[in-house]
Amino acid sequence: MCCDLSIVCCEISHNIFRGEKMTSYERFKNLCEAHGLSARQAALKCDIDPSTIAHWKRGDYVPGYDKRKKIADFFGVNIEWLDDGKTEDAITKARLEMRDEEKALASLARDANPEQIKLAITFLKTIMGE
Repeated sequence: MCCDLSIVCCEISHNIFRGEKMTSYERFKNLCEAHGLSARQAALKCDIDPSTIAHWKRGDYVPGYDKRKKIADFFGVNIEWLDDGKTEDAITKARLEMRDEEKALASLARDANPEQIKLAITFLKTIMGE
């Protein structure tokens, strides 16, 4: 699944800079945003009852291992990273690290309107042969 790394990285960096530890739900929420999904849409795609996600968001409880594993697999991240944010395997770490060029694109994207973003995506797909 294609991920807007700028959203995930910026949010994680922002929380780390403030000295705050993100919750597993916050990491889930950032992944949803990066993929252009609502929490409900992600739940349905993972075959999880959306009310489970609502309880998680409110802090009533954390979904069981099997549900968190479905979420981690869907987004292509390590479940340990989803749970505690500390354990980073090579894949998760690579997905969260941005090259200077990616940072420049993310910076430009923040200031662009939706039409400009669509045009940029079309242009990039064209030059990449997709």
